Amino acid sequence: MPTPRRLASRLLAGPVGHPGGAAQSRRLVRSMALTPGALVCDVGCGRGRTVAALRRAGVRAVGVDIEAGGAVRADAHALPLRSGTYDGVLAECLVSTLADPGRAVAEMARLLRPGGRLGLTDVVVAPDAEPATAAVVAALTHPRPVGAVVADVERAGLRVHYLEDRRTDALEMARRVRRRAGWAARVVAPLRPVAAGAAAVEAAVRDGQLSYLLLVAVR
Repeated sequence: MPTPRRLASRLLAGPVGHPGGAAQSRRLVRSMALTPGALVCDVGCGRGRTVAALRRAGVRAVGVDIEAGGAVRADAHALPLRSGTYDGVLAECLVSTLADPGRAVAEMARLLRPGGRLGLTDVVVAPDAEPATAAVVAALTHPRPVGAVVADVERAGLRVHYLEDRRTDALEMARRVRRRAGWAARVVAPLRPVAAGAAAVEAAVRDGQLSYLLLVAVR
């Protein structure tokens, strides 16, 4: 069964899944410079759309997810995969939903061979944002500043290669959430605060208080 947070996300995001949808996934993969034959792990693969796209591109892709749909069922904090084996590891809109982001990033980094790349996309918050800004999305995710994400990556022994602010994707998603929030809150009671704050979330993204990060790092 999906976790409450993931179910909430699916109801609010609809088939797009995460900011930028499939186009953002393709952008992340391109930014990682993966080549045919590369061995790649998609952590938090969900229904496996990105895994399927990677395989069509000739990449040997393995999906990992806490739900049974993943090829490997596992918690991102303790990946049952061999260290130093993978050319790439990616996680889309996942790390900010986890109890211990730093531990999860370290686990992903552990899988990489020398020269391997970690690709992350995730919701981030401005360092000076009011606590209420993050609180309105707490039912879905716990965003942190970009600096905190970078610090986790560097502590895991990786070097940040590329950073991109994808606020346009975040704003598109915020507008979608606002349109769907009222209906979703009637289905899932914990989403009522999100529905009530949907307009505030959109305003926070528009004002640069919330955004979406694309990051690629190298071992």
